[in-house]
Amino acid sequence: TFLQAADGHAWGGVHVLIDPSPIGYPNSLNDLDNDVKFIDNFTIGSTVTCTGIVTDFSDNTQVALLPIQSTAIAGGLTDTMVVTIDQFMQGTFPGTIQHTTGEQWEGTYVEIRNVAISDVQPNGDRFNITLKQGSHEMQVRDVSGHLRNDDFDKFCTGSSETPTIFTPPAIGSFLAYVRGVIVHATLSGNEQYLIAPIVPSDFGPQTQAVPVVSDIIRDPIVPTSSQTVDLTATIVDPDGTVTAADLYYSFGYGNTSFSMVSMTDIGNDQWMATVPAVGQDSAYVNYWIRAFDNDNNHSDTPDSLATNSFYWVLDEGITSIGHIQFTPSTNGSSVWDGDSLSGISVRGIVTASAESYDLGSAIIQDGTDPWHGLYVWGNETFDWNRGDEIEITAGVVEERFGITQMDNVTFTVLSTGNALPSPITTANIDSLAAGIFDHTEPFESMYMRFDNVTVIDTNADAPSNFGEWSFHTNGGATTGLRADDFSDDFPFDFNVDSLVEGQTLGFVRGIFYFSFGNWKLLPRNMSDIDGFNTQYPRKINTFSFILQDTTYFGSIDQNNGTIGVTVFSTVDVSSLTPTIEYDGARVTPSSGATQDFSTPVTYTVVAPIDSSTKDYVVTVDTVSPPSGIAEHPAALRNINIFPNPAQDEITISLDLNSPEDVTLSVYNLLGESLWSDHQSLVKGDHQIVLGLKDLAEGVYLVEISGENFRQTQKLTVVK
Repeated sequence: TFLQAADGHAWGGVHVLIDPSPIGYPNSLNDLDNDVKFIDNFTIGSTVTCTGIVTDFSDNTQVALLPIQSTAIAGGLTDTMVVTIDQFMQGTFPGTIQHTTGEQWEGTYVEIRNVAISDVQPNGDRFNITLKQGSHEMQVRDVSGHLRNDDFDKFCTGSSETPTIFTPPAIGSFLAYVRGVIVHATLSGNEQYLIAPIVPSDFGPQTQAVPVVSDIIRDPIVPTSSQTVDLTATIVDPDGTVTAADLYYSFGYGNTSFSMVSMTDIGNDQWMATVPAVGQDSAYVNYWIRAFDNDNNHSDTPDSLATNSFYWVLDEGITSIGHIQFTPSTNGSSVWDGDSLSGISVRGIVTASAESYDLGSAIIQDGTDPWHGLYVWGNETFDWNRGDEIEITAGVVEERFGITQMDNVTFTVLSTGNALPSPITTANIDSLAAGIFDHTEPFESMYMRFDNVTVIDTNADAPSNFGEWSFHTNGGATTGLRADDFSDDFPFDFNVDSLVEGQTLGFVRGIFYFSFGNWKLLPRNMSDIDGFNTQYPRKINTFSFILQDTTYFGSIDQNNGTIGVTVFSTVDVSSLTPTIEYDGARVTPSSGATQDFSTPVTYTVVAPIDSSTKDYVVTVDTVSPPSGIAEHPAALRNINIFPNPAQDEITISLDLNSPEDVTLSVYNLLGESLWSDHQSLVKGDHQIVLGLKDLAEGVYLVEISGENFRQTQKLTVVK
């Protein structure tokens, strides 16, 4: 939220934050909102009076609201101040920041008129947009969720998602204006003023449209040195027709001596041209497209230098993580960003898994050479465990927020329990913290370890707290490498509650990562920090025998590690096959393995990662069944009791072939009747709900009988 002086004068805008952390508020965000009446009063156009603490966040002045009720008076929006790009940035991006003329408009909603879209770069579902006015450029900052195409907007009307998909204007388009709030940021080491549109309509109407090039497809995606590449693109003109298009290409990364071939209109807005074979393995091929319309306007995609627009020729194909991760481009984006790859063979050992006791995301690594770690995204990775060897044969490469990822992967688990690659221990911590490309990007998503470190700062984002702290191998350092509480294994405020500035730690290890403008280490869990431990799961949740129509559930004592199961005396306990549900890496003997339970049997659950164990002793007792138990006769098609185990109630499902007078009875294991009910039922399906609130926790027998049948099932009640 931003507040702005009604008359729109200089130094008249400020960012407003409502957050318990920076003001030391002990209650929830919802409680603070109730105190401030934030959602009620901070509506667009209202004149607001509020109370807060002046703070600074990422070069922007903000007011952190105190729990004092605000007031509001309805009114109209202030007039928009008209500014020019050169008041904020001069030269082409990243340009030179203009503090003297720009700082006064920070936090203010402004309008820049007659601007061109000079660059649009996808960033996951988001876009990095560059505006140009004369010879000066300025970037757009997508502070507003309306521009992010994500689902983080909590107050959008009728939905928790942004209501419409944002599509940026085309490169080369001229707009009547762009409106937004001026914000301050440091991006990749470059200090910037940026403009943050609030809604998509802050991008004004086009005054002049150029051809739009999109959906560029290469065939093949990964060519050999002897293959030509067909390049197809969708080209449309918003206010006319496309009259021609040319493809420019060059061999060798960064080579700007381009050759040109005319593209052919193949219909349905598709244009195609062919790049000749390179004739050299491991070569890079740069390419860009110039399209013309009927007004003789033209656009260059991505630009006439083919910035970050190239492909890699590989005779052997993609056979390693290094082929996915390595890039000659200093922006760190994979060569294959946006490509759907198939027929590849990328192998790696899982160094971090998506489990809650681990990092919460899957990372694989093949060796310790630079460029050989990879973040793998998606539900398909949820069952991976540390030490698994994975082979990926297909997937989509995406550059998301500065991290190279693979998504929608097709894979095979080749083996389990493998040793992890040795952690990287030779990295220069100062170069990592400073974000120097040659020291950071090659080690993205790789496993690192630092020994004998000192905690430099327990809250690297003060006064706000996002769980990050910093450390250094030199105890006298004043700055350090950040560590993040990315893993769910870390409790809230771990950094300030469990660490002390100046504290020494024998080691810190984790995955090297980039987010929110900083390179940092992600400890995978508490055990990655000296002096802290993670309790890995090693627990049997259910133990049962399923025999014909009866399921016998074990009563589990987690504290003493015992499981008791009671079965009918007609059951042969010398040959029983249990079904076991457990949390852990494995259980021995395994679920589904037949055992002799004439004497107690010990089951051992082995935890993942540290291989710690927990034993359970299983004892099987017998009890005589109530008289008259029979199999389903012709009168009864089906019977089922659920849930089982149950807490408050069960549903008895009956499917009768004919009308029946049915008796429902509940017995304890001594055969004593605890409850009984009689019902006259017609032919067909019936759902009978039985309350259990009067039954103590334990094991019971439920008998359903009629004139032509009698059936008994075991029921476990848990409280």
